[in-house]
Amino acid sequence: MRFQLPRLMSPFQAPPELIGHAGANNAFAFYNPKRSLYVVGTLNQIVAPSRGFMFMLKVLRAIDKGDS
Repeated sequence: MRFQLPRLMSPFQAPPELIGHAGANNAFAFYNPKRSLYVVGTLNQIVAPSRGFMFMLKVLRAIDKGDS
């Protein structure tokens, strides 16, 4: 599965490319080829299915801020 935000959701910077899979209870395992980085985890809840994806984006943004 390839996760990619629509450009409209991230107008000022290109959204990161993530390749992997997400489960029903917000378990996820994705790979970001640009950084050679794996993001793997679970939030163990089904109420907000997008929460895992938003968490991954926050992690990648935090890493980008740390690089600058």
